[in-house]
Amino acid sequence: MTNIEQRPPSFMEIVARQKIGDKAAEWQFFKWERIGDTNDFLVGLGETRKLLSGKNKGKGTWRGTDGRMLPHGNAVVTWEEMEAAKAKYEADTGNCSVCGNTGKSFASWSATDGTKYRNCERCNGAGKAPIAGVEAKT
Repeated sequence: MTNIEQRPPSFMEIVARQKIGDKAAEWQFFKWERIGDTNDFLVGLGETRKLLSGKNKGKGTWRGTDGRMLPHGNAVVTWEEMEAAKAKYEADTGNCSVCGNTGKSFASWSATDGTKYRNCERCNGAGKAPIAGVEAKT
């Protein structure tokens, strides 16, 4: 099992935060749903609070003490918007949008072995964004 300290950004979450606005800066990502047969998603972010007692004491929840949802917001995020956010990330940082400059991408997960990673196919394990229009050779 390989431990990857730095993860690539969640472009779905980045676009949703931009759409919801400043109030979502401290909110936590809590759901996403695919919309029909498209590559578009309904993404939810919301305010959390820490549980003060019970078996989950100290963990976060999106419910208030009255059982209702705390302030939250939803945004529709399209595939095209996520792809544009990936391109902007690569242009701004020079890092690969798949591996986030680690050179490793997700391969599999199991309860016994944990998460397994492999060399990133997009950047061929280099961690840097491929030159525009030229994919890394594998």
